[in-house]
Amino acid sequence: MAWYNKEGLKSPSLISSRIRIARNIKGVPFPHKASKDNLKEVYDICRKVYDENSYLKENFVWFDIENTPYIELQKLVEKHLISPDLTKHTAFRGAMVSSDEDICIMINEEDHIRIQVIGGGQSLKELMKIANKVDDIFASAVEYGYSDRLGYLTACPTNVGSGIRASIMVHLPLLTDSGYVNQLSSAAGRMGIAVRGMYGEGSKAEGGIYQVSNQITLGVSEEEIIKRINDFVQGLVKKEEDVRNKVYQAEPIDIEDKVWRAYGILNTARSLSSNELLGLMSNIRIGAELGIINVDSAKLNKLLVTTAPAHIAAMCDGEPTSVSRDVKRAEYIRSEVKNYDVQ
Repeated sequence: MAWYNKEGLKSPSLISSRIRIARNIKGVPFPHKASKDNLKEVYDICRKVYDENSYLKENFVWFDIENTPYIELQKLVEKHLISPDLTKHTAFRGAMVSSDEDICIMINEEDHIRIQVIGGGQSLKELMKIANKVDDIFASAVEYGYSDRLGYLTACPTNVGSGIRASIMVHLPLLTDSGYVNQLSSAAGRMGIAVRGMYGEGSKAEGGIYQVSNQITLGVSEEEIIKRINDFVQGLVKKEEDVRNKVYQAEPIDIEDKVWRAYGILNTARSLSSNELLGLMSNIRIGAELGIINVDSAKLNKLLVTTAPAHIAAMCDGEPTSVSRDVKRAEYIRSEVKNYDVQ
């Protein structure tokens, strides 16, 4: 079952966690410097690992990026399984996606091999164990680029060392409105932590949703990386809760009105854009956190994915337009929201 469908998460503020491991094959130029022959070599090596490993063959689907329809690639991006960059240069790029859509191995993205494991809520320690298991499969089949002094060698200097990026997607609407997150970004950078939009570097924090990740991998163990991110995010969530509770105590009717207006619009709207929906769902999450509305986090996480443009386009008849997508999105939302258990 995909990360966005798992129920019972502790907090709607903590949406998902991800571990990413970057690895490169010894003696082969990094993808941005590689020739087509180099890229094909890496592609063929990884395809051979996939074909000959029973765990991968039985539990993963291989995607040849060049020959996968654009809309299917965008759906993988929206599920946070592959990066937007992997879809821009398609020749000799690949991806292995687990049947439960919790694990993806990208081939020839920024690095030769990028292993990603995603889980609901705050679950970095558990995800690290899974990522290491997948990493061991490739490590036993290929020789990684490695330096005794620096550690694992990667295309981007900030990934050199352990090659591990740990990130948590978190909902911080009140801290966004107060300007706190913008003030925090520079201070976080000095601590080796990045606070970015929903899709990582270069993306916007729509609906008050951010990705918090480590920026430093050199000389830092995986345990320390995970601890730093967990501690930092817990501090952010606590700050968000404090501000939210303070505002709710001071202006309960104002907060409740925003929550129930959002619920009413979702139940009745005939057209909804992606950005408008993210704002409305942000208010629903606030209501869930405060106990105003009873909605399981999994339902909210599912809508983050299934209402994104490519997913909605796949539901449309014929060639979708921006208008038909917005109409289909509203129709789909109405069918989902009516099943919410609200008082």
